[in-house]
Amino acid sequence: MIVPFQQIIPAELAREIVQATELEHFSDGKATAGNNAQVKNNRELQDNSEVNLKYRNVIKDILWRHPTFQTLAMPRKIMDCLFSRYEVGMFYGDHVDNTIMGFQAGDPIRADLSMTIFLEDPATYDGGELVINTDSAPQSFKLNPGDAILYPTANYHRVELVTRGVRRVAILWMQSIVPDPEQRQVLTDMWMALDWLHRQIPPGTANENKTFMTLDKARSNLYRLWAEV
Repeated sequence: MIVPFQQIIPAELAREIVQATELEHFSDGKATAGNNAQVKNNRELQDNSEVNLKYRNVIKDILWRHPTFQTLAMPRKIMDCLFSRYEVGMFYGDHVDNTIMGFQAGDPIRADLSMTIFLEDPATYDGGELVINTDSAPQSFKLNPGDAILYPTANYHRVELVTRGVRRVAILWMQSIVPDPEQRQVLTDMWMALDWLHRQIPPGTANENKTFMTLDKARSNLYRLWAEV
């Protein structure tokens, strides 16, 4: 399940975060790399500065209130995001994110899903694409400020070498109410079918459409069957 989001946060907020964090202290990203330190070369905002705490909370609040994100990620817990920057010569080689995160904060979670929120205008830097490996072929993403990619934490992925400018993103992880990735994919597929069907029928008549109602009931019952709360 690899899902792009347009404007998961407003573009204006993305630009505000870039400006607000410009003078903050970014540390070596290897501190949060776990077993991936050898292939990680970036810098991250890791302290508890007022700016860091403010925008972490703003982003988390947006995600908890975002209906499509809630439907597809089905989050039980959302970690505080990491604001990350890649300057010229920096990259993150192929890796799988750590399975359990949040030990230092005293609230460990199982990382089921990852999200990259792009903060910087892609025209201002070269390289820095997020590449996610799939069973068929790698998928490459370099999106506009405020856009995001939601993807399984278990997929190998990388950040290509930055050759000009600075790549700025927010990274976060979540534990899903539905831990099984195949079950989450079934629920996602059913939601996409429901969304398509909803757009085909006359406005305000979904409750009168037997196909829509039956599929909606089936998805709800599967969610109830597979959810762990």
